[in-house]
Amino acid sequence: MEDLDNSVSLLFKEIQNYLFEQEDLEKKTIKELIYFQFNLENLTAKLKEGKALIENQLTRIKKDVLPEKMDEEGIKSINIQGIGAVRVQGDVYANIKSDKKEEAFEWLCDNGHSGLVNKSVNGNSFAALARKYHKEGEEMPEELFSITPYSKTIITKSKD
Repeated sequence: MEDLDNSVSLLFKEIQNYLFEQEDLEKKTIKELIYFQFNLENLTAKLKEGKALIENQLTRIKKDVLPEKMDEEGIKSINIQGIGAVRVQGDVYANIKSDKKEEAFEWLCDNGHSGLVNKSVNGNSFAALARKYHKEGEEMPEELFSITPYSKTIITKSKD
């Protein structure tokens, strides 16, 4: 991992150097500016692609592999020197089925959650409501909502 950190640091140093060399944009010709823009757009696309790869792997570890391993070994939380406390926390994905919005809004209002509805439902508030229902063992109508419980690991960084 240290090699990867060093490689990323070197990459960002190279990017900074390249940008610094291009700093005096007003003195550039149109052709030079076009090449510079083209290069920056390509670099941005590559960085986004790299970021997506990293985020996909992070999500896989955080929501699948690590929670499953910790569950298999009966570990609820663990402290790791230099990192901090790691624990598994339950959560849910929640959304309103697109063809059932009106009925879902009506159900939310009828069940005392009208504050969530304003021609649309606040996603974070709706997810919090779904978590609450899930935690209390209550069900939300499956024909209106798609609720998928999942677990993820949370790292609380140590102070050392």
